[in-house]
Amino acid sequence: MPNQSHKQIWLQVLEAVEVPSTRMLLSQQAKLKSLHSQGILFLKTYQAEVEVSENWIGMLQSRKYIVEDAFSKVLNGKTQVCFSVDTASSIPSIEKPDPSDFF
Repeated sequence: MPNQSHKQIWLQVLEAVEVPSTRMLLSQQAKLKSLHSQGILFLKTYQAEVEVSENWIGMLQSRKYIVEDAFSKVLNGKTQVCFSVDTASSIPSIEKPDPSDFF
């Protein structure tokens, strides 16, 4: 996929995710940060880094095989996915209230 942008590839990956709840979670709380390939022709393998909102990284880790399968279908090659926390996310973290706020 040499001439495709990360955004285009990510949209194709989202379409290839077969579990609707996982697809929705990825579309709202994650983005493709980087994609690297190794090998030649039919022996290519890929490594994808997906940034995830901190609140959802655990949930997506448990569904990693679903995401890897979608990438593999889109890229026509085995893909290893790693998740990282999106530190620039505009989605606020859920914080515990300070007890002093109530007194």
